[in-house]
Amino acid sequence: MLNRFNLEQHVSEATHKNTNTLDKHITRSGDNFISDVPIMPGFINPTLFDHYAIHSHMKLKKPSFEQKEFIYRKLRGPADRYQVINSPFRLF
Repeated sequence: MLNRFNLEQHVSEATHKNTNTLDKHITRSGDNFISDVPIMPGFINPTLFDHYAIHSHMKLKKPSFEQKEFIYRKLRGPADRYQVINSPFRLF
């Protein structure tokens, strides 16, 4: 089913104490930002939780900062102020 939608499952071991793989890490095939998905059975107290801990090593990039330039002029009189107050672009 995952192959049909070009998806890939990164968890290949059991994630539940009854040897089931219940927790998934699914990405698009070809996206290589998940490099390692170790399952850690003893990391969480097994008497309280029946799922194992999954640690993911992800390579994520911070989005680039977009700079915008604003051109403006000073308000000169009541007519300019009236236009700003009644503008559909006013945020406050």
